[in-house]
Amino acid sequence: MRTPLSTPNPTNKYEVLYATVLSHWRRSHCETALVLQELRRAEAAMDARGSRLGRVLVLCRASLQRRALQRWVIVSSQLSTGHAVQASLRRERAVVKETAARLAAAEEELEIAARARSGRGESTAPRSRSMSVRAEQLLAAWRQVEAAT
Repeated sequence: MRTPLSTPNPTNKYEVLYATVLSHWRRSHCETALVLQELRRAEAAMDARGSRLGRVLVLCRASLQRRALQRWVIVSSQLSTGHAVQASLRRERAVVKETAARLAAAEEELEIAARARSGRGESTAPRSRSMSVRAEQLLAAWRQVEAAT
């Protein structure tokens, strides 16, 4: 029989100590495994959120780039259309000026011819009348173009 004051058996003491340390280690190991499992689960969730966030950011960036490109194309088209319109207007103005110069020259020739015929006593009424109508039409067309620009 053992007495309460007696020292424990050294073999028994180490076994108890070993069993205690082993149980603490097992508990610690299980807790560590649970913590690692939770950490891995949280990390996977964060990776999924991160990859989703990354995809969203890539889509947003692509959308912004697409919008910027569309705006650039529209503005570029407007500029090129504006340049084409300006070039067309320049060409039309040049044609109108050339036509006006021809008209002025034709009117001068008509006046000279009319004076020459009237000096000779020829009848110029039908011919000069048709020429002046054409000249008036050209002059009216030139004035319309001038007013439009």
